[in-house]
Amino acid sequence: MDISAGNSGGPLIDSYGHVIGVNTATFTRKGSGISSGVNFAIPIDTAVRIVPYLIVYGTPYADRF
Repeated sequence: MDISAGNSGGPLIDSYGHVIGVNTATFTRKGSGISSGVNFAIPIDTAVRIVPYLIVYGTPYADRF
């Protein structure tokens, strides 16, 4: 799978079409702008747990303030 700069925040899916993560970043060598093929994603279990707090509180922690 290739993740371009515009795919950050998009779904990472498996071969069955299940969402397994949220694409976050692509590693590029400094100054080259060329992807090294190393990509990062947040696991879907983490996203499902954190997103409701982000929506309600604007932070991943309910007791932050």
